[in-house]
Amino acid sequence: MLVSYIKEISGKSKLSAVKFYKGQGCKFCDGTGYGDRTAIFEVLELTEDLRGLIVNEASMDAIRKKAVEEGMTTMVYDGITKALMGITTLEEVRRAAKM
Repeated sequence: MLVSYIKEISGKSKLSAVKFYKGQGCKFCDGTGYGDRTAIFEVLELTEDLRGLIVNEASMDAIRKKAVEEGMTTMVYDGITKALMGITTLEEVRRAAKM
């Protein structure tokens, strides 16, 4: 899943062509490589189809699948996008998204 997201978001077919960043650390960040926090988001717009699934007690997998089909950006997808931009690191995305 992670590899396919990275390829999709970066537009690269090979992982070796993808550039990620790693925080080096300094005295201002206590050696962590992070100066501030950057949030990664997962926002669900509640549509009638999703409302129906929820009311009918569909599985979380079914609800999530429908939400993604309807355009929901997952935390992982948002995090990888920000990692590719150099805003955060892939390691931090994996930690925050509990991957």
